[in-house]
Amino acid sequence: MTYSQTPPTSWTSQPIEITATRLRIFSATMGAATGYGTVPGRSSYHDDPETARSLGYRATVAWGLHTYALIVSLVERTFGPTALTATTIDVEFVKPVYEGDVIVVNLDRTEPTDRTQAREHVALRVRAENAAGNIVARGHITVPMTSTR
Repeated sequence: MTYSQTPPTSWTSQPIEITATRLRIFSATMGAATGYGTVPGRSSYHDDPETARSLGYRATVAWGLHTYALIVSLVERTFGPTALTATTIDVEFVKPVYEGDVIVVNLDRTEPTDRTQAREHVALRVRAENAAGNIVARGHITVPMTSTR
């Protein structure tokens, strides 16, 4: 990795609103791929507000993979598409992401856990937060140096 200046230590996504349309498209895609939520006559809390409320949620809930996709998108935009072939992403989903939430993803460079990793990888802490500042997902990412821009 070559920089003419000090390399960046953090990256932040643009705010992303989780709209009903985004949820519907993502849910339909995931349902087609997995079969989940596609039983005739049965709705999922991922695409039906009434079902979500009947289960105690305040609104339709985004799939965990939807939040994960927002994280991966920032990694790809920051480090390039080839980064995803060898990147390790370890994410914990902390709180639900609801229809209407605005999510921002933050990547912060951290110290690698060992010297070999320090020479070969960029270690990152990831946080996805809603507009209220609540963390909805968090974890760690390692990106190979050869993938960095």
